[in-house]
Amino acid sequence: MWPRTRVALSSLARQKSIYNAPLTRNAALRLPQRAFSARQFSSSSRNSAVYVQFGSGKGGKGPQKWDKHSAQTYLAGAIVGVGTIYYIAHLERVPETGRWRFMDVSPKIEERMGAEMLEAIIQKHGRQMLPQNHPTTLQVKAVVRRIIQSSGLGHIKGEAIVATDRNMNDGLFHSDERLNVDVRTPSDKHSSESKQKEWTVHVIHEDVPNAFTTFGGHIVVHTGILPVARDDDGLAAVVGHEIAHVVARHPSEKVSLGKVVTVVMGTLELLGVPGAQLLTSIILTFLVDLPNSRKAEYEADRIGMKLMARACFDPRAAPAMFARLGEAAKAFGGLNNMEFLQTHPLSQNRVQTLEALLPEAYAAQAENGLCGDTAQHFNGFTRALSALTGRGGGSTSTGTGWGSEFVDESQTQDTSASGEIIWK
Repeated sequence: MWPRTRVALSSLARQKSIYNAPLTRNAALRLPQRAFSARQFSSSSRNSAVYVQFGSGKGGKGPQKWDKHSAQTYLAGAIVGVGTIYYIAHLERVPETGRWRFMDVSPKIEERMGAEMLEAIIQKHGRQMLPQNHPTTLQVKAVVRRIIQSSGLGHIKGEAIVATDRNMNDGLFHSDERLNVDVRTPSDKHSSESKQKEWTVHVIHEDVPNAFTTFGGHIVVHTGILPVARDDDGLAAVVGHEIAHVVARHPSEKVSLGKVVTVVMGTLELLGVPGAQLLTSIILTFLVDLPNSRKAEYEADRIGMKLMARACFDPRAAPAMFARLGEAAKAFGGLNNMEFLQTHPLSQNRVQTLEALLPEAYAAQAENGLCGDTAQHFNGFTRALSALTGRGGGSTSTGTGWGSEFVDESQTQDTSASGEIIWK
């Protein structure tokens, strides 16, 4: 029995040695195929590999984030490129100064915006507006009429168009050799429309010394500025300045600049610049908006003084008027002495600039052959209003207390059959 057992054990040992013993060349060839198929080399397929971008924190998210940022960058670049081309295509020069500016507001849009603004003004001050036949309104209209007719800028709405000497109309829009620029350059596309412009005049019975114009040629004068103006020449300085804003299209320039600000702000926000809105607002306010506003005021001063001079008003009244207006403004809340923080130049700077431009204004006046001894033909405020209202004009030397003198209480109601009260 033992011999048989030993033979069986020996046979079993030889069978296990195929896997356990060191493999020889012949033994390796005889290994069963399942020995290689029992274990796979990889537990996942090639398609399921995960790529991790260093610093991304999560696998598979890096490329998607980069693609989004890249698209924003390309879009911002496209906006800048197209915007630059559009900006350059809409550059033009300002009358009388030759300053380049961006302008993309058409006269038709100006008329529409002007109508909307006038409606808002009427809603706010309707009961304070003097009737169109009020003596004060008529006097203001007379000054406006002389200015716009002498330079061929149109006529007051509702009045007949008066033909003027062409030589008179060439005074404002002439080639300025010193600047080497035709001052009509910016308005060439719209010159025919500006020549036929209709102006409206509205007088608000309010003590605030203010006057302004809106889009479309709507002139608004507060009675509070009349004592400061003192006479026709002073009022002509104020009205001429406001008309000059319309001639130079300063309100539309401001709207155009606002579009540029919006595009710049949106582009910076698209690029993800931290605090883009605040940063853009600060930079554009102090480096673009305020300086441009002051430039527009200086341009209106220069053009306005030439307009009043062409209408045979004394241009010396312009610097004197703005000196008084500066004092009046201080009385109504004061002014900051830092011009950098203001939309309007400091009064002393404006006065100095206007005084330096007096020779230019007198040269413009000399071109109008009708400007002889104008004092014999045109009366001041006190005499004209004394004849119209029977009240007398008050003292022209003090420059105070004229606000009420310009308003005849008997004219505070409309004279129509309806008896509707226009203001109280």
